[in-house]
Amino acid sequence: MKSPGALNKTLAAVLIVGVQMLVSPVPAATPSAALSGQILSAEANAPVSGVVVRMVDPGTGDLYTSAPTDDKGGFEIDSLPAATYALSVQQEQGVYVAGSHVVLAPGQHRSVQVAVYAKKEATGPETVQDPEYKTSAWSNPLVATLLALGIAVVVGYGMQEWFGTSETNKAPPTVSQMNP
Repeated sequence: MKSPGALNKTLAAVLIVGVQMLVSPVPAATPSAALSGQILSAEANAPVSGVVVRMVDPGTGDLYTSAPTDDKGGFEIDSLPAATYALSVQQEQGVYVAGSHVVLAPGQHRSVQVAVYAKKEATGPETVQDPEYKTSAWSNPLVATLLALGIAVVVGYGMQEWFGTSETNKAPPTVSQMNP
């Protein structure tokens, strides 16, 4: 059994720690932020329903997603930590990424309006070319290679015809030709 002095010391230590815990301030939880707003069609300035708003914290990679927007294009994402977010809107036709980031401070409730463009339907390959721009055969690598090869053959044949075949241009004799 412990001596009464050791027991008193243990009890005193427990009381001191307990009192310190009661008196010490408890750190308050950081208030969360929220983002709400409306998604509009840029062409008609009308609400867009059924799209999802996503917020990504580029620093941590954390992703926060809203429920689909209501009939008035409204959305809300709450319980967000204070941070700088990249905002995107996912439509049926694709994803629209906002050009600037959204900064939320602790406890801040921010409201935004985002206008999105409808994606144009593809009708086939379309080439837009400056009317002043002139293309040449050299712009296509395959055609340029074939042209260069053809020119080399023609020049080589022309040089052979022009200069003719002389004794100096013939192949050196083989061993069988040297020893009859």
